[in-house]
Amino acid sequence: MKNVISHHRVIDWMNVIRENPDNYRILENFWASQLNSKAWLVNILHTYGWGCWFPPGNVYIFGGWYGILAQMIVDNFPNVNVISIDKDPQCIEMGKKLSNDDSRITFVCDDMETYSSYYVPSLIINTSTEHVSQEVFDSWLVNVPVHIPVILQGNDYFSCIEHVRCFPTLQEFTTHNPLSYTLFSGTLDCTQFTRYMSLGYK
Repeated sequence: MKNVISHHRVIDWMNVIRENPDNYRILENFWASQLNSKAWLVNILHTYGWGCWFPPGNVYIFGGWYGILAQMIVDNFPNVNVISIDKDPQCIEMGKKLSNDDSRITFVCDDMETYSSYYVPSLIINTSTEHVSQEVFDSWLVNVPVHIPVILQGNDYFSCIEHVRCFPTLQEFTTHNPLSYTLFSGTLDCTQFTRYMSLGYK
């Protein structure tokens, strides 16, 4: 897997961690499984040609959390803007700190279930499919524009109390997270669990 994390980002992250040594929620962003899952996604974008030409428009990330994936994307694909969306209001404050107020990233506190404020989307990403019910996921998908690339990630990590919609196999994941046309689907071994990912179109 290609290294997609800038050392300048690592320095910024460590500065925030040093200032917030007791904030375990920040440290959770940097588990190996978290970073590897995001690096895998960025590598897939490179594999499918985004490294040569990224479509004009905005990248929308649902379940953006503290913006680590958003930072990886703007660092790997120049002239890209990212809207990182999460329902936790703390994600705005901490996201800005961890990204060192990167002007290419906009942090938004909103609920994916009802979100429809897309403006010239070029890519839509949902990395939190395991955190929402099937009903919420279906409501989110209804509002996703057609003809726009979509990336979905989930897992089989049933033992995590925050996960309400995991699947034992990639096939079940793709069945319950349907795309009408799929360019890629695969798995990543995260030691404690398996991460799933699909790239395609609604």
